[in-house]
Amino acid sequence: INMPESIQNRSISNIKNDPHLDLLLISKSMPLRHLLRYLPDGKIGSTTKWIQRNVHQAIGTDIRLAYTGPTSKFPCKEIGCGFDGSFDFTDLTLRFMDEVTPATDLAGHFIIRDGGIIIQSKKGQVSDQKVVDITVDISNLFEKGKEKVVTVVGKASGLIQGTLDRI
Repeated sequence: INMPESIQNRSISNIKNDPHLDLLLISKSMPLRHLLRYLPDGKIGSTTKWIQRNVHQAIGTDIRLAYTGPTSKFPCKEIGCGFDGSFDFTDLTLRFMDEVTPATDLAGHFIIRDGGIIIQSKKGQVSDQKVVDITVDISNLFEKGKEKVVTVVGKASGLIQGTLDRI
């Protein structure tokens, strides 16, 4: 079973039956499907489900997940409260949106914070397009009642029809 190499319990306290956490999980390497076990899915269940549906095949390395503050407020944007994490990845398959062919062979860095997800990849493939230096920013992911915004910036090369099909 894949477990974090380190779980640093900097503090756990219980104030008015609301656990306050200050935890840091660290792992050198883990399949991303195992990493989902450590996400606060009770609070960000729709995000966890999105990751299960759209992020495939990758191995995460240099993994860090941090939980800080009262669990009743996760996810939150207040100073000293929240959940965030990051890891590097290789061989990632990612579907940005249901209507778009998944990107494959991505290699880069993944950041999850209370406001959303940022995926930066040095290389990859989307249909007939080779992509380099691509960044996908998904904002308002955890905000109830706010429209999710997906921004994709990068360079693609290949047949022009493939590019027009993506737009």
